[in-house]
Amino acid sequence: MAEEPPCCGACAHLAGAEPSSPSTPPLRFEFGPDAVPRDAWIVLPDRVVALTRPVTVIGRSRDCDLSIPDITLSRRTCAIEFDADGRCFVVDLDSACGVVVHGQKVTRAGLHAGDRVRVGSSEFVVERRRLESP
Repeated sequence: MAEEPPCCGACAHLAGAEPSSPSTPPLRFEFGPDAVPRDAWIVLPDRVVALTRPVTVIGRSRDCDLSIPDITLSRRTCAIEFDADGRCFVVDLDSACGVVVHGQKVTRAGLHAGDRVRVGSSEFVVERRRLESP
């Protein structure tokens, strides 16, 4: 009998979780002349990755813009995207386990400072970080 992969973790987050309203304003980023958001970063436990395009696809596939080696992720799990006003959103790409923000499974959600996004057994935060010039 083949061993089943572990649960994605979304169930544990949804069980008994009280959704909370963000207490901070939505993240909003300026765009450079190349339509790339400025100072936008994804912070994972093991690395920090710059968001260098208007839409960044996240999943376990190496073909994703951000590949996370987590067997509980779908090949294409979610996307981080920016609207014309620079607001940042996470969008579920019809993943098997879904996307959880503030203890709620979402299909699309605006991100606020400090929001933790859980996909599979992985978690990340989108932050504004300015790089210091040398």
